[in-house]
Amino acid sequence: MLVIALIEIRAEDVAQVRKVLEPEEYVVAFYELMGRFNIGVIVEVKNQQALFEVVTKIRESPGVHETKSHVVHDGVVI
Repeated sequence: MLVIALIEIRAEDVAQVRKVLEPEEYVVAFYELMGRFNIGVIVEVKNQQALFEVVTKIRESPGVHETKSHVVHDGVVI
């Protein structure tokens, strides 16, 4: 299951959140964004329980104000 997580934090907390999330095996990509959400993370999990655990870890990361998670329904890698 592929999931795109958008994370809203203070700009000064980006490096700290990156340090927490980037080494995790489920993180496929980590992006710094401009706009309301400062970070975009693509994660790959095996099931809904794993998704719940990942989202919980993201929400508990220092400086995180809000998250939006979107399960990828269909797509193609170019």
